[in-house]
Amino acid sequence: MMAGIVAGRRKRKILLLEKEKELGRKLLATGNGRCNLTNEQMGPEHYHGGNRELFKAILGRFDGKAVRRFFKEVGLETKEEERGRVFPTCNEARAVRDLLAAELKRAGVVVRLHSEVMGIKLEKEGIIVEQRGDVHPAQHVLLTTGGLAGPQFGASPAGLEIARTLGHTILPTSPILVPLEFESRWQKQLQGVRMDVEGLAMVGDRILFHDTTEILFTPYGISGPLAIQVSPAVLEHCQKKGFGLEVSFFPGFRTKDVDEEMAKRWAEHPEREVGFSFVGWLPARVAPVVLHSAGVDEHRTVKTIKPDERRRIAEAFTHWELVIKGGRSYKEADAMAGGMDTKEVNPQTLESRIMPRLFFAGEILDVTGDWGGYNLQWAWSSGYVAGNAL
Repeated sequence: MMAGIVAGRRKRKILLLEKEKELGRKLLATGNGRCNLTNEQMGPEHYHGGNRELFKAILGRFDGKAVRRFFKEVGLETKEEERGRVFPTCNEARAVRDLLAAELKRAGVVVRLHSEVMGIKLEKEGIIVEQRGDVHPAQHVLLTTGGLAGPQFGASPAGLEIARTLGHTILPTSPILVPLEFESRWQKQLQGVRMDVEGLAMVGDRILFHDTTEILFTPYGISGPLAIQVSPAVLEHCQKKGFGLEVSFFPGFRTKDVDEEMAKRWAEHPEREVGFSFVGWLPARVAPVVLHSAGVDEHRTVKTIKPDERRRIAEAFTHWELVIKGGRSYKEADAMAGGMDTKEVNPQTLESRIMPRLFFAGEILDVTGDWGGYNLQWAWSSGYVAGNAL
């Protein structure tokens, strides 16, 4: 849609073919229906796959501030929230989609829904786009078919297969920014617990991820912002020797701090059971699980706990290890890792180096952004650049 608007404003004659019954089905689901448009903390370090020079070139042409200006011009007010994330003030992804659709119409772009592209051919007179029951001659073609994440919103491998058929290299793909499955018998006991924790992922002495954010325990493992943010590092390194992922249920506090606070609380209520002593401090279902992992009977009274045991309990609450089995499927993923090799596009225009006058933008390319609006920023930026080159 961004590319169509940009090209239409340049008086190009644009036909937009959409296989779904409406534009922007996946866009409507982003940001839990609120649409995390971009991020104020923008930079190439937030992107993976491809190559850094490509990120710099494309983002430099249309950055986060330009995105906010563009949307303000079409009537969308935006706001910045924690971690630099930018949302519509109205908190409605549908407003974003509807304003883009209106701008397409204003720019003179012809939109055809229920129009799945089956193939693309290069012939002497130009490019032929093949659709079920129809063909469209074109001087230029932009393929923005997305990746594999979100098949319930129309994602499919069709675009990648078209690119492969035309001679482009498709790098291995996998779900990314996805909930995680971990090995534990405690999933059902913790299911539904939602809280802020401090997460730390490491390989040896190298820190891959360290942040405080929300975790949601599920029947299979973990979801929520923590799982989504840490998933790229986890899925890349979890099979490596020395990898570890742990959470602290007391974010911002050292083990020593928690130990001292436990000693104070227990001195005030020495007859309480260890498990009950955390009521009002942590979600009720957390303490029994962590105490069991530390080898402590939750029904013991706190006055029977010796200082070294108390220290071990504090250690368990601040360094609780998760053993990750893997990530969930594309249906639950926010994005796809891998895709078309970015070496095969011109970094200034996103035109194919394999087939002249064919352009690519968005998730079909081997570019994955971090959680927090970075993938939508790539969609806007790459669409803008390609739209200006058509």
